[in-house]
Amino acid sequence: MRVFFSIQHPNLKVFREIEVSNRATAQELLEQSDICVLLDSLDSKYFIGVNGELLDGKYLPKPEHYRLSPNDRVEILRDLFQDPKERRKKNAIQ
Repeated sequence: MRVFFSIQHPNLKVFREIEVSNRATAQELLEQSDICVLLDSLDSKYFIGVNGELLDGKYLPKPEHYRLSPNDRVEILRDLFQDPKERRKKNAIQ
């Protein structure tokens, strides 16, 4: 089954198409050796999402329980450096 993997950090930008088994979880994808090397190179805390939705255990299962579907996009997400609302307020004042 084909899935996609994406990292969009300031110092690392990756987008790959990866073949995984039909019963693979998001965590199993992240444990692949080439993906582990990429994740180890990140210098900040990150989160895991699928198709733009955070795998946090509240609305979607955590990565170890989330079964991937064909064409899912597994994303490595980072914290925002600045709150978008605060940035808009600051820009509106200037």
